[in-house]
Amino acid sequence: MYTTTRIKHHRTNFLDSLAHESGRCYSKVVSLVRKTHAKKGFWLSKNDVQKYLRLRGYCLHSQSVQACADSYFDALDAYFQVRKVNPDAKPPKRTPKHFKVRWKSTAIRHKDGKLIHPIPGAQQAQHAFDNAPTICYTNLENPETSKIG
Repeated sequence: MYTTTRIKHHRTNFLDSLAHESGRCYSKVVSLVRKTHAKKGFWLSKNDVQKYLRLRGYCLHSQSVQACADSYFDALDAYFQVRKVNPDAKPPKRTPKHFKVRWKSTAIRHKDGKLIHPIPGAQQAQHAFDNAPTICYTNLENPETSKIG
């Protein structure tokens, strides 16, 4: 059984910038896959896209960047399933300005009843935000994923 805990944070510029960076990453995935299919006639694999994004310098944890690609390829897999029934279906093409920031279980640390999210550059921002963007209070002992957005 899964337990989900929601924690409300005050809106901050730092959290907005994380969501904007995640949206920029997701939009890059969408445009890369769609343009490659339009020009070359084949669909890129999730692994190829994740390798491409690895060196692009997003201000997100590496697994959060991979999670953006995972989200798009989940939608693309659903498109391929729907296309079998409805040949007029179109692949996902929305490029959001802001997107949810996801951390996978291997990127989350649990210490003293707190959930700690790794964020590049967070050391500079922690003093200004009193650790609110990087630490969520929870009772979970073994978290699977964590999202902001």
